[in-house]
Amino acid sequence: MEKIELSNVMSNGTPIKRKKSGMKPSDLFNPAGRFSRSEFIVASLSPVILALPVVLLGLLFGLTGFDKTGIIMLSLLCVLGGISGYVQIVALIKRLHDMGNSGWWATLLIVLIFFGIGLIGLIPLLVFPGQPKGQTRWG
Repeated sequence: MEKIELSNVMSNGTPIKRKKSGMKPSDLFNPAGRFSRSEFIVASLSPVILALPVVLLGLLFGLTGFDKTGIIMLSLLCVLGGISGYVQIVALIKRLHDMGNSGWWATLLIVLIFFGIGLIGLIPLLVFPGQPKGQTRWG
């Protein structure tokens, strides 16, 4: 008989099957599927955290100059910015899938963020839980 921890049992004695977070780096580039709240937060913050050393190096070496180092750092920042933006859009789409919504709603949120009022639209993505697995069209 399988040993079940008390915290993993519902009040009626049924075991709760928890999904182990198995987020792979390739999940950050494929908009198919879904992200839980915690996966959404990790996926949204990871590009920013990974770009931080490049920004600090750019500041250290004087990013404003048009010498060889400044141009290389600026180019690297542009590439990282593009990758970061794409990863964050994919995370937004996957979180919308988890909540049972189409990823096309991300377009509206991106437009609202561009005008400075879209951050309010991100609050439900961080607060409300997703729908149970199998109850959405996205898994």
